[in-house]
Amino acid sequence: MLYVDTSVWVALCTHEGKTAAALQWYEACTNELISAAWCVTEFARALGLKQRTGQLNVAQAQMAWVQFERICANDLQLLPINTRTFHAAAHLTLNPATALSARNTFTAGSPAKATALKALATPVPTAVQPLPATLPEQVRAVAQVLASSPVALSLSALEAHFKGCSPWKKGLPMLLQTLEALGRAQPVTVGDAVGDAVGEAMAWRA
Repeated sequence: MLYVDTSVWVALCTHEGKTAAALQWYEACTNELISAAWCVTEFARALGLKQRTGQLNVAQAQMAWVQFERICANDLQLLPINTRTFHAAAHLTLNPATALSARNTFTAGSPAKATALKALATPVPTAVQPLPATLPEQVRAVAQVLASSPVALSLSALEAHFKGCSPWKKGLPMLLQTLEALGRAQPVTVGDAVGDAVGEAMAWRA
């Protein structure tokens, strides 16, 4: 079971920088795909924004919507949202330290969102490569894996892309911090369950 963020469906159904990567992932994916029901609203919001900013015309937005509806009907299981999720999101919004909008706190408080990192913890990569010998090559290799992935990857998911990297695992967080400083990686943090603090679990994306 694999949780898929709304941004992946938007990239898949419209033309963006990562559309080709999203299409390649979707065609090769054999996992059961899930998203929270809120995904439908987020997708519609994204289409509306693209129309207002001139990225899509009305006809293109309608085509994207029809494609997304087909995905929902055939390949995507939408998980229901309960009242506890809204309550958890409200508590996150009340905390100024989180600096999150209502929309982002809702997503962070969702049990389905917490499932995302659990599902991403052990994906089967399409290609496993030998770990480069030098530090610059390792940084470059990790950056390439992140850039080619349509979804954020946990540490274990990144490790699965390389052969014989057991001793190297301890240094992976440092590599990711280096990429973050270079602007080539971004940490994604969510709570592990309803009511948990943001930052309980982490994944990385380009």
